[in-house]
Amino acid sequence: SIPINYLGIPLFKGRAQALYFEDLVERITSRIKKWKCKLLSFGGKLTFIKSVISSMPIHILSLFKVPKMVSNRIQKLFANFLWNSQGNSRLHWIVWHQICHPFAEGGLGIRNMNTVMQSLQSKFAWRFTQGDSL
Repeated sequence: SIPINYLGIPLFKGRAQALYFEDLVERITSRIKKWKCKLLSFGGKLTFIKSVISSMPIHILSLFKVPKMVSNRIQKLFANFLWNSQGNSRLHWIVWHQICHPFAEGGLGIRNMNTVMQSLQSKFAWRFTQGDSL
């Protein structure tokens, strides 16, 4: 059964399934659709991805191990928006993992969702084991 959402977080028992995070993907998609009709330069799209839509899943990523399929779908939405203002598939001139590198290493500085999820979960585990938490 589909879990209920409480404060934007899916409440479920057991292993996380991709279906449980469909609401998150829908919210990101709708935010991109609102901006796709705007005439944004490549730098504007890059700023939009880095500041607005990449911060949307942070809270959920810090609490759950989101299935790789979901994080890959989110990154695909980012890439399609970056290379094509309509959000459709288009030729991507640079491989996504290269785009996720910092500026100093030749990338564009976009955060990789899988890396962010891993670091946030490590932080959660650290705080849990330190005894200052609940």
